[in-house]
Amino acid sequence: MNISIRSLSATIGMSEQNLHKCIRNNRIEAGVLEKIAVALEVPVSYFFDEGEPVSSSKESEIIELQRKYIALLEAQLKTESKLDKKVG
Repeated sequence: MNISIRSLSATIGMSEQNLHKCIRNNRIEAGVLEKIAVALEVPVSYFFDEGEPVSSSKESEIIELQRKYIALLEAQLKTESKLDKKVG
């Protein structure tokens, strides 16, 4: 995808060493995988073998994770906005 490990790790908030370790051991937590998918602008299913179709229940889980992640980001932005107003 033409992105360095250094850039990707910075984007997802993980050290290069930890990202290398996850990739090398082929063990990536769902939350980290979701962050990588968002950073690369691909669906999470992109990382799974084509021979293993993603079930509709799995797609529902992925969509729910994405919704929770978006809600978390929105809450974080609101909190940061409130803090900025208090400081300002």
